[in-house]
Amino acid sequence: MSRYGDTLVVFDRNDTIMSDVARAVGATNTVLTARGPAGLTEERFRDGFSLPLAGRLAGLGVVDADAAEDERNRALAAAPAEPRSEAAAVLAELVGHGALTGVVSAALDPIAVGSPRCGPTSTRPGRGAGSGPSGAGWPTRRRT
Repeated sequence: MSRYGDTLVVFDRNDTIMSDVARAVGATNTVLTARGPAGLTEERFRDGFSLPLAGRLAGLGVVDADAAEDERNRALAAAPAEPRSEAAAVLAELVGHGALTGVVSAALDPIAVGSPRCGPTSTRPGRGAGSGPSGAGWPTRRRT
């Protein structure tokens, strides 16, 4: 029997599996500076982060915060995100010992749906989590 049996371990994507705080701050600041309010430092971004993001943007003085949130999400999707180096090792250890793994995210950008930069996720019909691209350096395992 495997060490972890049928254990399911779920990770949050943002800044847990992916190192993307700088990416998120940059996308937010792109919108803020285009709309007037001053940009945020990483510390101020973290301290005041809340969802829905439109509410946070409105609190910073952005007019039409819903449209600003859409712009921010497009800017975020256009910027590359890198997986944390230690994330692949942790996932490999878990999968190697029989655990099922998953990553949750509100992100809908290409990095979150199967890019080799992200790892084993897919939204293609008939393919579930763990069936992502091979050779990406990420462990994959599919149970049926």
